[in-house]
Amino acid sequence: MPNDMIQLWRGEGLPAETPSKLSDWITQSPEYQNTVAATGRWFTSQVDDALWYIENMHGGQGVLKTITLHRDVALVFRVDQFEGQSKSQADSPRAFSRKPESEYFLPAIVAARAVEAPAPERLPDIPSISRQTELSAVSDLIQGRKGGR
Repeated sequence: MPNDMIQLWRGEGLPAETPSKLSDWITQSPEYQNTVAATGRWFTSQVDDALWYIENMHGGQGVLKTITLHRDVALVFRVDQFEGQSKSQADSPRAFSRKPESEYFLPAIVAARAVEAPAPERLPDIPSISRQTELSAVSDLIQGRKGGR
């Protein structure tokens, strides 16, 4: 791929066979309308993040999509480039981003150009570690240092 281009990735769940019927008071709410408007627009420059999303948010049942853009165009839509929007603003992509330096919030007309990608090798199985286990390991490490080991 030429250096002036960047490939972005998106993990999507499979559509529900029988979509749930939501009440009108939900579908007419501004929050719901914003969610619908944002659907399909989140991308990442890290294929592993898109694969993680399929595995962890959709139980491994999903589709990997990709789009290639000019780097200068993509930069405009990288979440950390949204000016005047802080993580505290509810309507800001930053408020919903875990990795603003590698996540992109594309306009719907651009995002619609994404195509299904052949899945690269799946992420290796990474054992899940609970927060308590992590804290215990750190505590054990600290105690070991205090004990002179």
